[in-house]
Amino acid sequence: IAFGGVVVWIIGRHRLGVAICILGLLVGILRWNMVLPGPTTKTDVGGLLGHIRQGIITRIDQAFLPPQSSFLTGILLGDISDMPREVRNDFRRTGTSHLVALSGFNVAIMVTAINGVLLQIIGKRWAWLPAVVLITLFVVMTGASASVTRAGIMAGMMVVVGALGRPMLPGRLL
Repeated sequence: IAFGGVVVWIIGRHRLGVAICILGLLVGILRWNMVLPGPTTKTDVGGLLGHIRQGIITRIDQAFLPPQSSFLTGILLGDISDMPREVRNDFRRTGTSHLVALSGFNVAIMVTAINGVLLQIIGKRWAWLPAVVLITLFVVMTGASASVTRAGIMAGMMVVVGALGRPMLPGRLL
């Protein structure tokens, strides 16, 4: 990822390449320093991200009763370990299990929330930088599976492109 960002920066000489470099380096450093669990485990991943993940799960469990709490945890973090077997089977039978599978949908929810808050607090000019860092932390916190990493890269690029005032055409970002 970081190498691709350097190439984009050299060719285009704009912030998108820098953002891709930052995203790649952060994912690489964070994955190097911690052992990541699978997307459906509820164990501490070590360090601050593990505590944040567990804190989110605990707060959701306190605010909602099962099975709603397990559904929300699945949507936000891809954690379905507490979801009753009957509910998981219902999702599979109806073809809606993708709602609680860790994927780009989860990243889109988080990016929308993160970017909306940062745009109000920091403004359009600088909101992209903490947004890219937070997207990276979310990707690593949820286990950095291939689908979430890919979605995180796309989301980071869209945030930076939006900050640059360029048209956001997902086909071009691919």
